[in-house]
Amino acid sequence: MGEDEVSLPTWFIEGTAVLAGYKVYNEAFTMEIEALEEQLGLMTILLKELESDLSYDLYEDKVYEQGSLVSIWLIVKYGRRSIDKFMKYVGAGPPWPEAFEKSFGITPSAFYVQLGSLD
Repeated sequence: MGEDEVSLPTWFIEGTAVLAGYKVYNEAFTMEIEALEEQLGLMTILLKELESDLSYDLYEDKVYEQGSLVSIWLIVKYGRRSIDKFMKYVGAGPPWPEAFEKSFGITPSAFYVQLGSLD
């Protein structure tokens, strides 16, 4: 893997870690999609900026805050099994963007555009 390649986006790593830490993972299904999308519309940093390890240094609080919101949204929108599939695919070796598309049926770029249209 090259220097500029990312094994998993930082927003996903930290977002799902926050979910597990707060035991929100199973409760995410009860969150109303409209309320969640409203919170997502308030994101101040583009998710693309939170992919690399450099984002820890630049946007540490946003990595956790926005990453957990996006992770909840992925569960609500695509189901918890999609998260599990994503982790399985990434563990098998394809680059994360390919694993993302296989798991969620949408490219990361299209997903970012979708999130940008929530505000």
